[in-house]
Amino acid sequence: MVLMLVTALLAIPLKRNGNIPKEIKFASGFLVFLGFFWSHTFDDIFSLSLKGDYLARYMLGAWLLVVFSKVPIHPRAVLYGLSAGGIAAGILAAMQYAEIGRAEGFTNAIRFGNIAMLMALVCGSAWFFTFFQKKERFLFLVAAGLAGAASILSLSRGGWLMLLALPCVVFFIFQDKRKYATYLVLAMVPALFMVTLLPTVKERIVKANTEITGYFADKNQYVTTSLGARLEQWKVALWMGAEKPVTGWGDAAIEGGKLDYIRQSHAHPSIMNYNHAHNDFIETWARRGAVGVVILFFVYGMPVYLVLLAYTANKKITNKDKNLHELNKLFLIFGCLVYSGYLVFGLSDVFFTFVISHNFYIFTLICTLSVLQWIQRQATAPPAVHS
Repeated sequence: MVLMLVTALLAIPLKRNGNIPKEIKFASGFLVFLGFFWSHTFDDIFSLSLKGDYLARYMLGAWLLVVFSKVPIHPRAVLYGLSAGGIAAGILAAMQYAEIGRAEGFTNAIRFGNIAMLMALVCGSAWFFTFFQKKERFLFLVAAGLAGAASILSLSRGGWLMLLALPCVVFFIFQDKRKYATYLVLAMVPALFMVTLLPTVKERIVKANTEITGYFADKNQYVTTSLGARLEQWKVALWMGAEKPVTGWGDAAIEGGKLDYIRQSHAHPSIMNYNHAHNDFIETWARRGAVGVVILFFVYGMPVYLVLLAYTANKKITNKDKNLHELNKLFLIFGCLVYSGYLVFGLSDVFFTFVISHNFYIFTLICTLSVLQWIQRQATAPPAVHS
């Protein structure tokens, strides 16, 4: 937060340097809107909360988006940063797993493991692009492996589903060589299956199956388990949302609403052990109603649209430069992986509960759009004049 503020203050003079692209204006406005959305408690029309500094955080993000459209970020800076993060995550995960039996990072096991998975997928995707130097591709491969290990050691099952995106990514990268891409994707299927046979992964899958079937067969015994508790929370949150379908219960009243369900024996007391329903859509339905659910679709979908828009514009001007063309594809993959990942993670958790999730969301949008602006500038720059 402090770093964001300092950068924003130092960059104020850049505002006078030329026009701001309309897509950057729109993206910045979108971030400001999200700042108000996440700060709004939905208790009444004008109720805003300072919790998480969401409004300030997103407004600073909006300004930095403008700043880094003026001074675009070099793509290698982003990829090296992600690689450093992936390697650090793997090392920390190994240390924590050895000490406490689960990697949690410095925030929460689910956020740590899921963001590590996103870094693994992006670095792994970068490895497939052969225009990078061999030492760079080696760095990306090591980072992908260690970040993937961090996700596995976090024991966060929700993040592992994103491995299913790998065949789609590979096919997109090699779409110009359809036959090669098809063989590569087919070769990945048994590799992905092998991941499920890893002892840690297999144990978590078996446990998940036991808890889900157990909840429906003997609810009282399994309702306090990880997935049993989720199913109970989902049931109650769906009922609560149906009671107040437009704007939901709001932050102030939702806990009292849960207690009423418990008193009426419609819900198990264990739901009070958690401050959310472990599903972004269902929790938003109960807390913010249909209005919140509609906005949540934009939270996931709008960044993908903005990145896709920039990618499409660049695609028309990068055909003559293979490296820029490939970089354009890579950063489309980056943006799509992160925001589709957030959607997947939100199916089994309320991923935006922690500030780190908001930060990664904001900085991914800043970095992807800024790099795509860099690509555009490189593609449209006049050829160098040699004397």
